[in-house]
Amino acid sequence: MLQYLDAQRRLFEPALLLQPTSITLATAILSIAIKEAIYQYTMYVAKRVRSPMLRANAWHHRSDAISSVIVFIGVGGSMLGFLWLDAVATIGISFMIGYIGFSLSLPGIYELIDTGLEKEQLIEIKKISLSVNGVRGLHQLRPRKMGIRVFVDIHILVDQRIGRA
Repeated sequence: MLQYLDAQRRLFEPALLLQPTSITLATAILSIAIKEAIYQYTMYVAKRVRSPMLRANAWHHRSDAISSVIVFIGVGGSMLGFLWLDAVATIGISFMIGYIGFSLSLPGIYELIDTGLEKEQLIEIKKISLSVNGVRGLHQLRPRKMGIRVFVDIHILVDQRIGRA
């Protein structure tokens, strides 16, 4: 928030604007390349192990890469004489960070608490349960998801002769 307010103040007081250098521009380019590579690798691993938390972490790296693109535009614009563009870029990054933080927080919260399953998953659990030899019916199916695991509490009705040969 302080960064946003500082950028807003600098936007309306041009004497306070800083003049970036080519080193700043090169650093932004390097940051874009490195953060995008880290995103690609982390997303690859997240898909492989089916981890929503790793997927969120990958998007953190992607957001850093996008921030660096905005920095590149702001710095490049300032170097071309559009000094106000650096402050606008900072404000843009502030909004982007807020949006990404909000959008990533909801799946993370759902990962930490018990959540229900999709209807198709419930149908599949019933189908598998009823396919077991000796199972005649089921009721009180109570599945919940915690992280990447699914826990199922189910009452099954079995054939009374199931244990007799």
